[in-house]
Amino acid sequence: MVVKVPRLRQYAGVKVQSSAGVWQVRRRWGPRHIGSQTVWARFWARTRKVRKRTADAADLPDPGCAPDVAEGVVVFIGLVLVVLFLIFIGIPFLVALGELVVILLLALAGVVGRVLFRRPWTVDAIGPDGHHHVWSVVGWKASAAARAFVAARIIETGGAPTAAEVSAAALGT
Repeated sequence: MVVKVPRLRQYAGVKVQSSAGVWQVRRRWGPRHIGSQTVWARFWARTRKVRKRTADAADLPDPGCAPDVAEGVVVFIGLVLVVLFLIFIGIPFLVALGELVVILLLALAGVVGRVLFRRPWTVDAIGPDGHHHVWSVVGWKASAAARAFVAARIIETGGAPTAAEVSAAALGT
């Protein structure tokens, strides 16, 4: 019996319908402790934390008597605006930009390291009951083949395949 497998997107997971319910089959390489947050959600959350921490630094002591000369007042107001701009926008932007560069460099190093050292990709299937089935597959193309095989097997049988079946499918036998 030939089962038509839905075309899988290259990088994201796919949801497949079986008799037991909807399964999600995906290939991942990130750690599980991040949870459901994406990289962008973590980036914006950290930016907000930095903004909250630096907002307390905006409490300036009373300078006493403000200069009587209008020119001094304008310079003082301009200086306060520049400092507030730096505190609320400039510094958090630079910190967020620095974190973004570090995240991108780490992601690039992780992918290069995973490819060079042949670290396995994790193919996982989450069942309708929330139960996880996990397989480790070495190689980008082999993990894509394993993911397609798992999706096809779930559509056919309604259950996840065994580890031996997944490794045989990844090897192309």
